[in-house]
This record gives sequence, structure tokens and C-alpha cells, in this order.
Amino acid sequence: MKDATSRISAVLACALLAALAIGCSEKSAGSTTETTNGTVALVGVATLSSGAPAKGALVRLIDDERWAELTAAGETPVLDSAVADETGSWRVEGISGRVNLQIDADGEALLLRDVGVADSVVSVDAELEPASSLEGNCEGSHVGLALAGTAYGAVLKGSSYSFPAVAAGAYVVVALHEAEGDSSAELVSSATLELEPGDSLVRDLPETEPRRLLFDDFEDPDNLTAVARAYGIESGWYRVSGDSTEIHTAYLVDSALGTSYLWMQSVLTREDDPEDWTILGAYLRPDEKEMDLSGLKTIEFMARGTGVYDLSLYSGALDQPENIDHFVASFTPESDRVFGKVVIPVSDLRLDERSIESRPELLWENAAKRIKAIRFIIRSENGEGTFSLAIDDVVLTGVTLADFAD
Repeated sequence: MKDATSRISAVLACALLAALAIGCSEKSAGSTTETTNGTVALVGVATLSSGAPAKGALVRLIDDERWAELTAAGETPVLDSAVADETGSWRVEGISGRVNLQIDADGEALLLRDVGVADSVVSVDAELEPASSLEGNCEGSHVGLALAGTAYGAVLKGSSYSFPAVAAGAYVVVALHEAEGDSSAELVSSATLELEPGDSLVRDLPETEPRRLLFDDFEDPDNLTAVARAYGIESGWYRVSGDSTEIHTAYLVDSALGTSYLWMQSVLTREDDPEDWTILGAYLRPDEKEMDLSGLKTIEFMARGTGVYDLSLYSGALDQPENIDHFVASFTPESDRVFGKVVIPVSDLRLDERSIESRPELLWENAAKRIKAIRFIIRSENGEGTFSLAIDDVVLTGVTLADFAD
């Protein structure tokens, strides 16, 4: 979670800086610093554009640095808040560091970014401006839209969205997508824009997709992977056992639920070969091209069966036969009757001992740039006998189909 959200925060920060660089200007307000008996506080007086006190204005301090992390986790990025009194005065104590200051009143608002609060009382006097609005259409599977670094969330109705009243300024619009198998959401930058005071901007946003790729759902009767179907090229799963190789062999099994899955059975013995093995694999690209999976976060799939298996990612960075595991992570299906979800984070992948002999210094971040295939492997060293494995819905998170393009 930490690495992913840090990366998201960096992306959103860069996007915001880019928006500011193309002509947007941040609002500023007069501020003073006063040291008072060690008290740390942010205080101020909010006035309307007419000069009248902004009585009842809602003042919120936003954690900009952790905005993406908190938003993805479904938590509020608001560190603290206050309501302005009859004179427009407000005060928040106990907050230190750098925050975004968001002030909203009826029909007027102001957003101040990167306000510093140190070991002192910082006073910020701010004149609000007429609030702006943003609306339009946004197709896609998102479950929410937000303006990065703020507490502004969109009102969604079908494919339409609206931000009824927001402060003028430069924004990155972020789409929130649900992420299966994770309590966090996937944040995808949708657009950058600038709002002037009092603007009523109508803008359709591009459709976004979470960085989540369904590699195969095993629903193609010709055993083509979902990626191969997207490319319109014949490429499916292969099975290798000892010296035999079967390419594009249908191992699809129809279930009573009207769906299908991939199945293999392995008979392993130690009598003739101490390393009897069976591989069920597929190339990531139909043309067997090496792919850069540096952004890969997890490999997820449904599984049931018997035995101990290695999930293997075959890298061209290792000049070895394809029966060598390369980067692997072991798993054991929870049941041989009911499918259970398996989630393997990239952090669990390890360089196989057979690969260590030739490239002990190879790190995942280097091997990840040259991935060719994904395989499920069972070896007799983990036991001999008859074993079975059924898999369904193989998903790669952190990548999209666009990453597989030339």
C-alpha cells in the first residue's frame, strides 16, 4: 500500500505542477507568524468578496502529502476543521507541517496550497472569491471523482458528474476505481484543468480504467488468452511435461455455473528423474515479445487443486531453458473442491535457486523489464503422486493492455 500510494501521490503532484506551469496561478493570502508559549495553531479571518465577514464558513486543513493514500483507503484527507464565527474568525490548534487550506462559504470559496505551520501561531487572512462549478459526462467503471489535494468530491448521476461549488484554481481530476482483493481504491488521473472565480465549466472527461489487466478468463472455446483475443492473434496456454510439449491444447473445463476454467493433471515420480515436473504456461504477448512489467503490483487468480505449485515469471534477462523457474512464488490451493482467490504481490517473488547459480546478482526490477511468459509449475521435489490444478480469472494489477502495445 505504501509504495503504490507514494507512486500515485508523485504522479498526481507532477500532474498538478504541470497544470500550474501552463498558466494556472495559485492563490495567495497574507500571513503572519507569532510565537506564543509553544502553541501550534493556524488562525485567520475569512471575508467574502464584498468585504463582509464570512460567517459560518467551513475551514478545512487538507493533508496534501498523504491525500492519495488516504483517499484510496476510503479515509478523509481532512486533518482538522473549524467554522468561522460572526466576525469570520477561525482557529485550529495542534496541526503542524504543510497543509492545503480550503475555505467554503455560501457561493464563495478559496483554496490555499502548501501553507506552512511550524512551532508557532500562523495567522492567515483570506478574502474568498465567487465559487466555480464543473460538470459534464464521464464514462467508465469509476465509483467516484475527486479533485486532488482537496475535500471536493463529485456528485455522480449515471454517466454525468458535477462539482457544484469549488474554489477557483488549478486541479487534477482523479477517478476512483474499485480494486478487487484490496480494501483500497485505484486512483487514476483523468484530467487537469483551471477554474477562474465564478466559472461554470462544462467539460466531458475521458474514460479512465484502473491499472488492472484481465490476462485470461478462459472463456474462449479455442483456448486463446484474453490478451491474444484483444490482439486478434492465435496464442493460448501450453503444457510441458518432461520432454513432451503440447501447444494450444484445450484444457478448458465447463463448470455447472456456465463458465469455464483451465485444468491440468500431473503424475510425478522420482523413479526415473529426481526432478520430474509439469508446466502450464502462456506467453504474455501472442508474438512472444518480452514485456516491461516494471509496474506490476500483484498476480491474482482463482485456484483449486492438490499439491504445491510455483507461479513463475519467465524473464529474457536469464539465458536459460524455459523449464527453469526464474522469479517464482509458491502457493498451495486451499481446497481441491472449491475455488479460492490467490493474490501474489511482486514482493513475494524470489529468484529461483536454479537461476541463482547463473545470475545471483539479478534483481526483480531488472528482470521485470524482460518478462516473456507466466507459468504454473509443479515439481516432484515437493512430492510424488497424482496432482491436479484448476485456475480461472488470471489478473495482473499495476498494468493495462496499453502496456502490452508496441
